[in-house]
Amino acid sequence: MIGLGVLTTLQSQLPPRVRGVGVGLTTVSSTRWSMRSIGPLLVALLTDRVFADRSARVGQSLAWVIVPALLCAALLFALAARSLERESGAELAAASGQRQRDDDP
Repeated sequence: MIGLGVLTTLQSQLPPRVRGVGVGLTTVSSTRWSMRSIGPLLVALLTDRVFADRSARVGQSLAWVIVPALLCAALLFALAARSLERESGAELAAASGQRQRDDDP
């Protein structure tokens, strides 16, 4: 399932006329590439073909699938965060400057 933060960020970054399409594409791609389809297939292939043991090596197969997926996800989130920070850095600085002026007596 897609996290609330991802959908919130997506909604705030897309123009109003394409928000529905953006959320739909994100949901479809997340469902297609998530543990509902590709993950179990990769674990089964690794267990049967690479480790050649159907029961004892499932944990290793899970590790071989999950760790690269987590590393890819972390890299993509870092790239997205850097891009969002760069694009909205001026807006955030202006908003925080305005708040500081409002807080000063």
